[in-house]
Amino acid sequence: MSDTRQTVETFLAGLGKGDIDGVLGLCADPIDMAVHGSPLVPWLGRRSSHIQVAEFFNLIHNLCTPERFEIETIVVDGDEAVVLGDFRYLVNETGKNFDSTFALRLTVTGGRVTRYHMHEDSYAIHLAFGGDGEPGV
Repeated sequence: MSDTRQTVETFLAGLGKGDIDGVLGLCADPIDMAVHGSPLVPWLGRRSSHIQVAEFFNLIHNLCTPERFEIETIVVDGDEAVVLGDFRYLVNETGKNFDSTFALRLTVTGGRVTRYHMHEDSYAIHLAFGGDGEPGV
């Protein structure tokens, strides 16, 4: 098994268990982390330090309840990995659900995740957080 695949699988297993310390232990500091979308969604944006990455995962964990997180495939090419799947979460405050397919691009260098770029339906998440349905948001 390649170092990249092993790191990615360990990283994803840690996320699945809510092991934020274990996940942080696999992240480089600094890291190139980006999840773009609505400013109404508290965890979206760019991050680079371990403190910011911990905040990212803690926000999701504290504000939402996972209902489904399925990985369809992991494609590895050298230091690059793409994880494809779908998820469903409940926003605790609003009681609304959001579903999304996702593509997660990870770069692994020296056994550490140096890039985490998540592509998901941030508009659906925006609506679940109580955003309006106006186009262009």
